[in-house]
Amino acid sequence: RVGQSPSIDVLCARLEDQVRMDCPRCGVQLRRIDMVRHLWDEHRLLLEGRRVREPWRVLDDWVVDYQLEKDPAVLARCRDLARKLEGGEGLLRLEQLLLRHGVEDADVLHHLEEKAREKDCGLCPHCFHLQPMPQSMPPDYLAMSDTVMTGAGFRLELSENGLIPILAIDGPGGRSSVTREPGGNLTRWGGVILLGGTLAILLLAASLWLFGSRVPGALLLAINLGLNLILAGVVYYLWPGPRPARDRLVNAAWNGLVPDLLERKWSGEEVCYLGSLCRSSAGAGDPRLRSTTLSSCQAALETWAEQRPEALTALAALWRLAAEDKYDMGNDPAPLLVEQASRSLLGKLPLAYAEILLEGLPPASVKERQHRSWPRGELRRLQVQLAEAAFVAGLETADIAELARLSPVLGAALGCDDLDRLTQLRLVWSMRGGKEWKHLGEVTTVFELAREPVEGALALQAQADLLLVDRKSGLIAGSEGVWLKEVCFTTEPTNIEVGSRRIINEDGFDLVVGSQRFWFAKSPTDLARRLESWFRFYFREFLPRVKGKTQGPVSAVGRRLLSRNTIACSGCRREFLPRMGKVGLSAEGTAE
Repeated sequence: RVGQSPSIDVLCARLEDQVRMDCPRCGVQLRRIDMVRHLWDEHRLLLEGRRVREPWRVLDDWVVDYQLEKDPAVLARCRDLARKLEGGEGLLRLEQLLLRHGVEDADVLHHLEEKAREKDCGLCPHCFHLQPMPQSMPPDYLAMSDTVMTGAGFRLELSENGLIPILAIDGPGGRSSVTREPGGNLTRWGGVILLGGTLAILLLAASLWLFGSRVPGALLLAINLGLNLILAGVVYYLWPGPRPARDRLVNAAWNGLVPDLLERKWSGEEVCYLGSLCRSSAGAGDPRLRSTTLSSCQAALETWAEQRPEALTALAALWRLAAEDKYDMGNDPAPLLVEQASRSLLGKLPLAYAEILLEGLPPASVKERQHRSWPRGELRRLQVQLAEAAFVAGLETADIAELARLSPVLGAALGCDDLDRLTQLRLVWSMRGGKEWKHLGEVTTVFELAREPVEGALALQAQADLLLVDRKSGLIAGSEGVWLKEVCFTTEPTNIEVGSRRIINEDGFDLVVGSQRFWFAKSPTDLARRLESWFRFYFREFLPRVKGKTQGPVSAVGRRLLSRNTIACSGCRREFLPRMGKVGLSAEGTAE
């Protein structure tokens, strides 16, 4: 009769608290007000009205309420309950619950991504569960000091205390050995004792033979002792000091430890160490000394990785070191890297294999202590050859762009920062027969140029957007336009004219192209005709075929490649494409 009344509600709640209830878990009978504390303290359950519920089911309902009402008090209540339930892990679980219900919160997502990076995980796009990555992390670097290298369960130490340098090796399971440093010479003190001692004996014999009967023995001995001290100091000073510690440790590992490992039955510890050693050896040690051992490791690990997929990270590190060694020895490393990366682009190996293989290329993503930076021309050659390998595998620009979302390392190596150029590269590759530009003269494509180590590197270092080049006339068609000398024409000029001109008592000719003027000593009439043909081909035939192809659906080949790299979330069991420290890509969305 009186309607809604706060006083009556308070009275009803007070009476409700006096109702006696039975605990559904242990059967104890208590008043409702005492049952609330009992359920929480003993069973971690909540009493909602007269219903006993799991706390996370209640939280799920509260999150739905927050999604609809956006009441900060509801969110604060959610966080308070999650913190009481599981502390920091409870708050993390609550954040996953919020995102799962579609509550868009940039701070929550950023915090989850930070947690994923800390734990080397990716985030499921469906339930935002932290999913461990499938063995895609590159091996760790080995720790090195002046005389010690440690990591992955092994410890190598060099000692210069004796006549010869000593290498001490400690491995997993208490294995240890002490041997002479492979390739090591005498230490400084060894040189002083052996060389200096020999010279001292010869000096003493010569002095006795020359002055033995005329000089008292004590005086002769004192003179020899002084000369020997001076001679020892000279030998110590002139004796070559030890090589840099990093080079010696790397050489000792490859020539003293790895051959012994090859003779044993490998375990995960040996494979892990081998991968770490490869990453730490780039630019250190002598590539020629380890070439034979490195080849043996590659053959053995290729076989081992067929049964143990987790060994692929070490295998990729091995091939990357082989490429680095080729570069150090003056050979072309690009074909080797392209051949190995193609195994991932063709779907024969996971994309993580190519990620580790190409890590640090281009150098913008390299930390100072990681892989060295190659010249820009070499990196651009590699990028063109990798793009060609992707095209050979049947991938389109949209497929490569999707790969870049999944693997930023692979995307950077393929040049996905400029999708327009990548699309033009794809078009040039599809026209590689040359019929469309046969009338332009002797045209060389960027793919042909990239196969030439010296000339290709120089050309791409000077002209980053190069697509087609006429080496005779110097005309270049690039992704930015048509180049004549240092001028890029981004639109087709309205006029091309040839005229004569005198410069400082020297007759010559002007080539007027639009608003630009070029001087030539000889008549550029033939060049003008060629240039007109290049403009007509590039702006009227080539560019119109590029439009609209930058973006598009993922092709069937791209979908098959992506499907080979999906994993099942351990939280919701749904398939997705994992990304380290980021929200993964839905496998269902990729397949459309």
